[in-house]
Amino acid sequence: MSRDEKQDEVGQTLKRSAALRIDSANLLAGAREILIEHKGETYRLRCTSNGKLILTK
Repeated sequence: MSRDEKQDEVGQTLKRSAALRIDSANLLAGAREILIEHKGETYRLRCTSNGKLILTK
């Protein structure tokens, strides 16, 4: 395997393992809380008055 092929393989691995980053303002879309469905369960994501995020089941 050439050096370029190794670098490409490493780059592809990093792309697959990188976490998706979403700005909380975009996620909440102006709301103080949202409901998130995950595997049949409902979770509540709430922004507190201090600007902290709380996720509860």
